[in-house]
Amino acid sequence: GKIASGVKGVALSPNDEVVAAHPINKEKELLTITVKGQSSRTSVTDFHITGRGTKGVKVQKINENDFMCDFVVTSNINEEVLIFSKKSSLKIPINPVPLTARGAAGVKGIKIKDDDKVVRIELNKS
Repeated sequence: GKIASGVKGVALSPNDEVVAAHPINKEKELLTITVKGQSSRTSVTDFHITGRGTKGVKVQKINENDFMCDFVVTSNINEEVLIFSKKSSLKIPINPVPLTARGAAGVKGIKIKDDDKVVRIELNKS
């Protein structure tokens, strides 16, 4: 009815939050990034499908005092991504980011100073 509140999509722990949601098709890859600039490229075939109201699956190993920021879905490693921090932006190719297993720590995608943080990432459409 019109006063229904919907269904629970994901079960969150007290300090957890959803940072991004994008539709994902098979034969694609996820490029993830943390607020401190660690990036990881993972095949979607590394993930299993979970049901509603579950905790989900780990995407990338995160270091202490770092948090997942955003991700993009790509099928072309020759694309470029734009990484936006609070103070700057940077365009990098996807190809140098190694394809790793789910849960790997990844590589430094952008150097971030202590007073800055990554706020989002998106595919370069130019």
